[in-house]
Amino acid sequence: DKQNELRQLEQSIRTLQENAQGDLKNKEQELVKPELDKLYSAIERVAKKLGYTMVLNSEQTVLYAAEGTDISNSVLTDLGYPIPTPE
Repeated sequence: DKQNELRQLEQSIRTLQENAQGDLKNKEQELVKPELDKLYSAIERVAKKLGYTMVLNSEQTVLYAAEGTDISNSVLTDLGYPIPTPE
């Protein structure tokens, strides 16, 4: 009947849209990732050269942190939690 046919067509359109969005996201990641890798490598080189221990972006996301700056285990110990073992 016409209603079922219309529902199937709508579902097909939704599926095509979802697939296209997924393909677009994958292509974007494929193109952007190498450039981001270059950027992060440059940030790390410059930070080390200038003696920085940490570099943050405007959203306070850590872009670079020198080894030994992670205090997670000390905080866990202070709170009385066991330190997780690396897998």
